Amino acid sequence: MGVSNQVRWLPKSGNALGEYEDAFCRHCHLGADVSRLAVADGATEASFSRQWAQLLVRAYCDGQFANDVLWRALQELQPKWLAKVRPTPLPWYAEEKLQRGAYSSLVGLTLHARGEDEVGTWEALAIGDSCLFQIQNKKLIVKWPLDSSVQFNNSPILLSTKLECNEGLVKQTKSGKWSPGDLFYLMTDALAQYYLQAVEQGGSPESVMPDFSSVVFSDWVARRRSSGQMRNDDVTLLRVNLT
Repeated sequence: MGVSNQVRWLPKSGNALGEYEDAFCRHCHLGADVSRLAVADGATEASFSRQWAQLLVRAYCDGQFANDVLWRALQELQPKWLAKVRPTPLPWYAEEKLQRGAYSSLVGLTLHARGEDEVGTWEALAIGDSCLFQIQNKKLIVKWPLDSSVQFNNSPILLSTKLECNEGLVKQTKSGKWSPGDLFYLMTDALAQYYLQAVEQGGSPESVMPDFSSVVFSDWVARRRSSGQMRNDDVTLLRVNLT
């Protein structure tokens, strides 16, 4: 399985790089037959969401969410998050925020090598509004878990470090097939909403999001933010080419 990937990310306009609260992870060619990739969007309104997003993407790429064990894995991640964000006693106001928990979206993609029929398979998991897109033969054949730009809002479903807040959450899963030449995108919400809207307005699924090896990502995003086409939020793009 030939997998090449490219990641680009940027914090909100006006924020320092250290204030970026999205996360991404890429574990390609696990045993030569499996690749896992993930992005997550830590909620700005909560404290220490960046660390929670980082733990989620790493856990997905390590296979900790495979075989329908997401909820059990979250129980193991919660104390790891606490250990990362509270190595020493915090001021009372920071401790109060800590008790409210951290929140993040998550979308993860697992790719399996091609079989004898020359077609590979994939499976994905999503909670929240970070999105997965698949382009095949220049057509956008998968847009998930949201498939319209109007579906994005200010109160997405999110995974919490407060385990009781996850009760009743329904994770979404999807699977499909891939062929050589297919292109996958994983994006956090502001970028995904822009992408869907541009495609809805007639843009080519491939050309709407250029190859950022030759286009400066920060300049490209800045132009769309200043024009009002894209919300000012942290943005993460993981582009996956298959051969």
